[in-house]
Amino acid sequence: NTNDFDIKALAKHLKEQLGVGGKKLFMPLRVCLTMATNGPELPTLVDLMGIERVKKRFKTALDTI
Repeated sequence: NTNDFDIKALAKHLKEQLGVGGKKLFMPLRVCLTMATNGPELPTLVDLMGIERVKKRFKTALDTI
C-alpha cells in the first residue's frame, strides 16, 4: 500500500534528521493529524484519512509554526 510506505518513509526521514524516534516522533505526527494522542496506527490512520487530507493537515501545521 503506497500510503503505508509514505508515512513510514516520512517517519524514517524525520527520525534521521531530528534524531528522535518512538513516542517523541510519532506523538507529534498523530496530534498534527488528529488533535488526539491516541488512535489507530499511523499507516492505518493515513489509509482512513486519505493521503490528500493528510498532506493538507501537515501543510496547515507547518504554516502555523
